[in-house]
Amino acid sequence: MRHPKQTTAGSLTGFPVLGAPLAGYQGGALSRGALSQAFEELCVTTGAEKFCLADLSRSHAEEAPKVLASNWSFDAIEIIGTASIETLFQSPFATALAQQPRAFQTGNPGRSPRVVDETSALRLLEFGHAEIFALKLRAGVRRGICLFSASTTDRIRPSKLSPAHLMSNYLMSLYRDGAVSIAESPLSERERECLFWVSEGKTTDEVALIINVSANTVNKYIVSSIQKLSASNRSMAIATAIRNGII
Repeated sequence: MRHPKQTTAGSLTGFPVLGAPLAGYQGGALSRGALSQAFEELCVTTGAEKFCLADLSRSHAEEAPKVLASNWSFDAIEIIGTASIETLFQSPFATALAQQPRAFQTGNPGRSPRVVDETSALRLLEFGHAEIFALKLRAGVRRGICLFSASTTDRIRPSKLSPAHLMSNYLMSLYRDGAVSIAESPLSERERECLFWVSEGKTTDEVALIINVSANTVNKYIVSSIQKLSASNRSMAIATAIRNGII
């Protein structure tokens, strides 16, 4: 029996317009690695070559935006800088959900000079960012921006950006610091199943009936889960697994 919250490979339900296979990310927290993989796939579907996802939420004004996932070079991120990311978020080039995306072209002299200065724009162009689409994201109290870029203009498909925008917002909402992706989970399929059903209030006998094994086997899976998660008891193992998106 498959874990009821487990993600599975295949086209993402609800986003068929993206027109390419995406790993299913329904439910559970996303680790940094899983988040990066998802955005790599979004690049393929939109025609973008690079992405940079930044969390603009902060506990105090002096705190810099945090890059959650990116395949931009370090130099490019340094060029645009945290101040420019914030400026770009507030500029006319930043697209809100359900709005028509508008490209920011670093080689276009008619662009708004308030976004980045001339030198920074030319250096971004040098590093392969001729066209950048800035997508505003908001999930609860989390505020962010995703930059999709390409080395040439008209490479990115705006028709694919709208559904990708929705997907980006959803993916950011799933990201958790320190989350463990299913592929990286220290628990086996059976161990995750047992721990999940125990977290739902099922007894050992009930779990054994659900997954069609003996009660003794269920106890072995639970003990193994506790050890692998460095927990001291079932409750702590369940809390650790939920916090890290394992169940």
